[in-house]
Amino acid sequence: MIYELRTYTFHQGKLNQYLDIARTIGRPARGQNYGVNCGYWTSEFGSLNQIWHLWRYESHEERSRLREELSKNVKWTTEYVPAIRPLMVRQDVRFLNAVYGVTPPAQEGNMYELRTYTFHQGKPNQYLDIARTIGRPRAGRIMVSIAVTGPRSSGLSIRSGICGGTKATRNGLACARNSRRT
Repeated sequence: MIYELRTYTFHQGKLNQYLDIARTIGRPARGQNYGVNCGYWTSEFGSLNQIWHLWRYESHEERSRLREELSKNVKWTTEYVPAIRPLMVRQDVRFLNAVYGVTPPAQEGNMYELRTYTFHQGKPNQYLDIARTIGRPRAGRIMVSIAVTGPRSSGLSIRSGICGGTKATRNGLACARNSRRT
C-alpha cells in the first residue's frame, strides 16, 4: 500500500476558484476510480493558498496504471486540467510509506495538524522505533509515514482533533481544517 500526498499552491485569491472547479468538474470526473481519496484539506493559517489531498494505491504500479487511465479521461484532460493550470503556482507530490495506515476520523469538520520532520541520513529508523513504541494509533491520528527524498528522509504525521471549527495551534504548529471530503 502506498500513499500519495499532493500539495497544490495557488496564486493569491485563486483557492476558492480551484475548489469550485474541483467540486464541479475534477472530483466527479475522477471519483474513486483512479485511486482512493483519503482526504482533502485547505489551511486557514500558516501556509496559505494551498490544498493537500491524500490518495491511496495498492502499489506504485497500480498508481502508474491508474494515472495512465486518468490521462485518457476526456472530462479530466479537456475540462479540469486546463481550468486549474492557470490558477497554480506549483505542485508537489510525496510518496509515503505508512507506518500506520490511514484511519479516517469518525466525523467531518475536524481540525488537522500536518507535521513534517527532516532526518539526517540513517536516522529515520529511530523515529520509526519511537512511533511504533509510544506512538501507537489512537483516536485522532490519521497517519504516520516516512518519505525518502534526496539525501535526507522526512517523516510526516497527520493528526485530527475536534476543535469546534475554531482556529487553533498545537504546540506552536499550525492546524488545517478539513474543507470538505468529496
